[in-house]
Amino acid sequence: MLVLECNGYCHRYYDPKQEKQREKLITQRYSLVRFHHKISLETLFNGILQAKSGTVIRLYDFEQIGQKMPLNLSPLNV
Repeated sequence: MLVLECNGYCHRYYDPKQEKQREKLITQRYSLVRFHHKISLETLFNGILQAKSGTVIRLYDFEQIGQKMPLNLSPLNV
């Protein structure tokens, strides 16, 4: 099974500790693909094809979206 999460870094009340727990629970049974809404469809499909149970695939182009990240989040901390 596969879980897709658009803008996985962008939560209004982002708590890194809770996010790690959530990620761990999801990856016990599923693969998780997190992606930015501006990535190409080809990149998303390639990420989906690479996903395996228990893994997290992150598809963010920080060079292009780094200046536009909401909530003043630093791409280096994601």
